[in-house]
Amino acid sequence: MGMVTNDPKLFAQTIENVLSGSSLLESMSIESIYGLDRLVIASKSLKRLVVGSISGVFDIEISCPKLEKLKLLKCLNVNDAKLLNLPSSLCATIDFRHPRGQKTCKSLIKDILQQRQHVKELKFGSLFISILPNMKVGDGSSPLLNVKYLTLDSPHLVKHHSGISYVLRISHVLEKLIINVRPYCKANPKGGNNYWLRDATVFDCLESHLKTIKIVGFDFPERDARCQHMLYLVQFLLKNARVLERMVVVVKDDGTGFPLEVSHELLSLPRCSQNAIIEFVCSKEIGNFL
Repeated sequence: MGMVTNDPKLFAQTIENVLSGSSLLESMSIESIYGLDRLVIASKSLKRLVVGSISGVFDIEISCPKLEKLKLLKCLNVNDAKLLNLPSSLCATIDFRHPRGQKTCKSLIKDILQQRQHVKELKFGSLFISILPNMKVGDGSSPLLNVKYLTLDSPHLVKHHSGISYVLRISHVLEKLIINVRPYCKANPKGGNNYWLRDATVFDCLESHLKTIKIVGFDFPERDARCQHMLYLVQFLLKNARVLERMVVVVKDDGTGFPLEVSHELLSLPRCSQNAIIEFVCSKEIGNFL
């Protein structure tokens, strides 16, 4: 079921009627909503739910015990999000956009992490990754995630390295990691601290769980500081992932010798796991590999 409306009152009444009168409804998509004080979605039958491009909805509550896939995309100005009665087998994508202040956003992210500790698969947008470094692990309010499959959309890798580090630290049983680092910011960072080789620590997931890593990126017009930071990250992962079985690196074919140069450097990097296989993919359409 898809639903598009710009009338908040009509929407609220419609969503209530649909959910109360459709005991077999399995799929719902809610798009382009503005002005609701509260959005409540409660269903015993829903398996797939997409909530996208909403703004001015200050409180969201979702209670769907049979939900298999959840996407919260481009949700603006959300103060509180309650994700209740969701199964541990859930695959969730969470990408809030929150200009109302870092304090409120930090509280929202912390609440979601605490509610979704046992989700099987998670995908975080750049807002989550950028806020996470300001949340302290071990202070009693930052839970461990039991997620096994994690995707991070991190278009500004240089800015998000500590956020990626945080997620790895709390995801202690992580088995598969995907990092999408495109599109890139236009700015060309110069110098900077080599975080992954100087400051990053080894995490539990690297010691005994992480088996598959996919990095989609290296879409650079030329070798620059952004490329070097990517190589630092790959080097760190290869050096410390003891049970790694497969790393896939996807590079955009720009018609130059750059992809070949990167592939030679990647394949020459030392790896902790003797069983690790590095797959280098060069393609003109890297979006197909996400």
